[in-house]
Amino acid sequence: MRDLNYISSFAFDTHFGLTSPLTHSEVKILAQTWLPHMTSHEKDLYHPIGLTQFLDQAKNYTDTRPDLWIETIDANQTINVQPPVIFPTHAVDLFDPPSHNMVIAIDNNYISSSSYITCLKNKIASSDIDAIAADPFIVLSGLRYLHSKEIYGSTTSRNGYQIPRLPMVIIAEFRMLRETLKHNILAYRNPAFPKDGNKLLDAIRSDFIVGINDDELDLLLKLIEYSEKGDRDRENELLEKLQTLRLGFPVITQKQWHTIRDFGFLEYYFMYAYNDTKYYPELGHISNEHEGDIEGCCLAFRREVIEGVNKYRDQAERRRYLASSITPYCLMTAAHEEYMGLDGIRVFDRRQSADSIQDSLCIWIALGSHATYLDGAGDHGIDATTDAVEDFINDNDLLAAACVILTPICTAVLLIAAIIDHFNDATDKTSDNGVYTGSPGHTVPQDPQQDARFVPASVETTPLSVERNIYSAGAFQPGDATCTLAQRSFPGKWGCHNGCLDDSPPFNNKTSRFFNLLLKKGDV
Repeated sequence: MRDLNYISSFAFDTHFGLTSPLTHSEVKILAQTWLPHMTSHEKDLYHPIGLTQFLDQAKNYTDTRPDLWIETIDANQTINVQPPVIFPTHAVDLFDPPSHNMVIAIDNNYISSSSYITCLKNKIASSDIDAIAADPFIVLSGLRYLHSKEIYGSTTSRNGYQIPRLPMVIIAEFRMLRETLKHNILAYRNPAFPKDGNKLLDAIRSDFIVGINDDELDLLLKLIEYSEKGDRDRENELLEKLQTLRLGFPVITQKQWHTIRDFGFLEYYFMYAYNDTKYYPELGHISNEHEGDIEGCCLAFRREVIEGVNKYRDQAERRRYLASSITPYCLMTAAHEEYMGLDGIRVFDRRQSADSIQDSLCIWIALGSHATYLDGAGDHGIDATTDAVEDFINDNDLLAAACVILTPICTAVLLIAAIIDHFNDATDKTSDNGVYTGSPGHTVPQDPQQDARFVPASVETTPLSVERNIYSAGAFQPGDATCTLAQRSFPGKWGCHNGCLDDSPPFNNKTSRFFNLLLKKGDV
């Protein structure tokens, strides 16, 4: 159970902030400036939307349908934590006592670790959950394709490509890795912080953690302290000690530490209401159909580049520096499951200008699955074999040396094995012919025919700075990702489940995944 009041108080007490030396307003400039050129497939009915849009659209839909009612959390018919669940009017007979205002979620302060459908199951008296789940009129935020299509899917096409139903929204989050590790360790070391086994029950902190016991975590905090103070001699001395502390395995390798110390991640997240891959026969045997989907990409910046902003005291000069004088180290993308090896990375030449790099920031979104690719339009084979699992385990520092903890090894292997069946003989398809978006002035071609496909997107930035963050009351301002911590933390909130009705995680970040990719292929 997540005690959100405690999590927020803990963030305040520990001076939570991941973006230093950048303020939140400066992160927003960085996020807007570096938004990649992002091209969808012309057939795709779903495009990136914001978290608030996801909630509001379902509510607006039921307002126009007298034959449907929407589960709400209070007597004022306000949806303020959980995703909407849409029922036909006859569904009241499933509940004892019948109710049009049944509270399935907990409340704003406590969020269950159970999934949404699990909570639903617990509310249904002596009913067959399988039969209920099969009822095409009971919808978990669009779990059934036809309802999702009617609520969120594109209804207009032009010249052979689908036009987004809703304004496109990209979610941006900036994290300096050293600060991220520090605040994750502080939470992990606190026995009162809500956890599920070795996983922090906090969708913002997620699973980026190094060290497996209190002694190691304390030493890592000391290592971070030496780095923050610029005491390189003590930092190197302790780092050397950590190489042999764990029975021949390092607590943290030098490469891991230097990456954590020297990089920050600008992560872009794309939220789709539905994955409808099975409705496209050309994709092959792919059963990756589910509600909700969180995809994304990431730009890695060197700390020394970000900290260059400290040369300027004037706010206007700082903003000019961020908008025109810094360049990322690389661009990374995530496609399907990490073990498949489909994630991509492009390292930029340090001699390239900012304009040159921005013009090359191009990603393609796969039809139906919304996997993100770097290598252009065309077919992308999906390798879901046991050989891929073995290669992933052998190459991954987490499973090979227990250096970076994501999930217990046994759980990871079981989940990987369970997912294989979804991707046998499957193909992702990307195209140059769908709508696209990107940072104005850099990735928008001037050709009028191509400009007709351009759809502007809003960039909403999650507040993660010391002076303003998602844990603080009144944190949100125009241009922020306005999803509350309670909404972000709710299991099943945005779908993104693994195909099992009872296992819908919250919207977690992909920081660990991008970190592993940078270590493996980033030449750092």
